[in-house]
Amino acid sequence: MKTLITVVLIAFVCGALFAWVANLQTDDIDAPIQPSFKEAEIGEIKLTDHDNQTLNLKSFLGKTVVLSFMFNGCSPVQTVGLRRVFLDHELNSKDKGIVFLSISVAPETDTPALLKSFATRYGIDADNWRLGITNRRSLDRLLQTFNAGKTIESDPNAHLNTVFLINPTGHKEKVYKGFPISPSRVYADLEDYMTGR
Repeated sequence: MKTLITVVLIAFVCGALFAWVANLQTDDIDAPIQPSFKEAEIGEIKLTDHDNQTLNLKSFLGKTVVLSFMFNGCSPVQTVGLRRVFLDHELNSKDKGIVFLSISVAPETDTPALLKSFATRYGIDADNWRLGITNRRSLDRLLQTFNAGKTIESDPNAHLNTVFLINPTGHKEKVYKGFPISPSRVYADLEDYMTGR
């Protein structure tokens, strides 16, 4: 009987500890998390966008950024979901301090011209939706820093179908996981920024 009580007590404590840890991880996903575009290591990363302009991540400070990773040969499901947010709510014609930034995970094969073609094909060729490429070293740093996947030798274009909302101070504010993501959830969060809530 004493052994049974001990086993039940240990199981209860382990279950409570597991639930507590799981709850911590869920609550933390929406909290501001480092890294920041302000940090030199991240902010100085240079991108060449689909209009062949050079910019760095710190140039997005002061704006709300919807950050995603993609490549020209990638399934467009995530891009189409984000496009719904972008076009359905006319974010392409409003200056609300919101920028969509899609970074290619295939810097060896994607070019500004291919990204321009991708943007045109999916109706996202706009001033506040930038598609960019960087070098492999900077890309690997970004993927690791944002926990967006890691490149592996068998598939150098491996990345998660995850979208990040970066607040105007450059910190990761929200993480949207799923395939595809929920456009209504992304827009609701963007609307909070547009209305100052």
